[in-house]
Amino acid sequence: MGQKRDLKELSTYLDEEERIFLYVQSKLDERTGILGVTQNRILFTHKPLLKPAYLDTTSYDSIDYILYTEGTGEGELSIHLNNGDIKYMTSHRLIHLKGVSDIVRMFVNNHQRDLLYRNTFNRKQLLE
Repeated sequence: MGQKRDLKELSTYLDEEERIFLYVQSKLDERTGILGVTQNRILFTHKPLLKPAYLDTTSYDSIDYILYTEGTGEGELSIHLNNGDIKYMTSHRLIHLKGVSDIVRMFVNNHQRDLLYRNTFNRKQLLE
């Protein structure tokens, strides 16, 4: 029941063109909820039955790098941010958390490539 409630809550925070590529039940700061990966950001939401929802979002431009490790029956995703902070997320669904890691890494790399591209010059600009 909690996963459906968290997933429904997660969908309310999506922008109109935003799509969830993968989601997994996970923990962040002792809260159990849903971690969702979109083309723009990572969202984590937890919706207690009688309390307001908790939302944590991380845009790809704020991520420096991401690490995935496996322990005994549990995976851990550590998201290292540009400001030095680290977010730790854990899940017993190892294959899903590994998939989240791979997709986020791809989006972070694409975002960094796009930033690099925007800060370069095309041939016409160089000849001016």
